[in-house]
Amino acid sequence: MTNTFKPISDLLDSLLSKLEDYEILASDMRYDVCMMIHGYRTKQKMNQSEFAKYMGVTQSMVSKWESGEYNFSLEQLAKICSKVGCEPKLTFDFGGVLLKPSFKFSGLQTDISSENDKLREAV
Repeated sequence: MTNTFKPISDLLDSLLSKLEDYEILASDMRYDVCMMIHGYRTKQKMNQSEFAKYMGVTQSMVSKWESGEYNFSLEQLAKICSKVGCEPKLTFDFGGVLLKPSFKFSGLQTDISSENDKLREAV
């Protein structure tokens, strides 16, 4: 029996072909929120337990937030943003250019994607 290995890109293509467009979009959005939370926590030099105490949740909940295991409701996202001083900016573009959310922390602008500025300039 011969073992043949396929490139990882084949596996990824196969997995992505089984997902609906909205599932991929939801995953991208969840990733942005996870990175915002993780980025804020690390900039504040807090570990997950310290951040959990600050947020009034368990350390395991913070872990779920940061790992993408948590499906955020708009209300939960608003609570998190309110607590950390973050104002989410969502843009819905029906013209073909998708802008990912940006999060603003009390005057400090943090772009999740390095392409955000380029995309904003193009619109």
